[in-house]
Amino acid sequence: MCMRQHRLSALVGTLCLALVSAGISLSVTSAPTEVRAGEATAERIAAASESAGKGSDTTGDAADIAESKREKIRRLAKMSNARASALAAMQQTLKRAIPALKRKHPGIDAEVETKLKNAIREVFQKNMDAYIEGVIPIYAEHFSEAEIEKMIAFYESPVGRKLSRLTPVMTEDIVAVVQTWSRSLRPQVRESIQKVLENAEDA
Repeated sequence: MCMRQHRLSALVGTLCLALVSAGISLSVTSAPTEVRAGEATAERIAAASESAGKGSDTTGDAADIAESKREKIRRLAKMSNARASALAAMQQTLKRAIPALKRKHPGIDAEVETKLKNAIREVFQKNMDAYIEGVIPIYAEHFSEAEIEKMIAFYESPVGRKLSRLTPVMTEDIVAVVQTWSRSLRPQVRESIQKVLENAEDA
């Protein structure tokens, strides 16, 4: 039993690392979805995760954001279906990560696979508030309150409502394209790295 628990813990750790390494950071508006890695974003989300349970908001410049502006960004996130988009990106990443993990660990059966998927999905769902709070300072920094109101107005329009409805579906497709594209570039990246290292050795 202890060995099985240890194996599950190791697998969960590997999957979490794969999810983090994917570097998926979705814009709140998802118009269109942006897939990028950002240390500042990760730090803000981590800080928001720590403070969310304490009911406080003292994470750097986040403390300077007017509550009215903060509420409008939350409303924008809700109207743009940001939560569903983030979960869709996670789901797509899981589809890629778990088969790769099973190739490394052939002993994973269907029961363990289902438990892994459910456990990770549950963690993401429970912590979605921290994700939203983490990106609020980013939107507050780059957009005025009036501009956020205009974005909300867009999502109240027929086209905006359609974009909100389709974004989670599009997100899965976009993430899949990005992953396929990045894999296709691996030989070129490997060759470029090799050339840089060879030049550095000759210098």
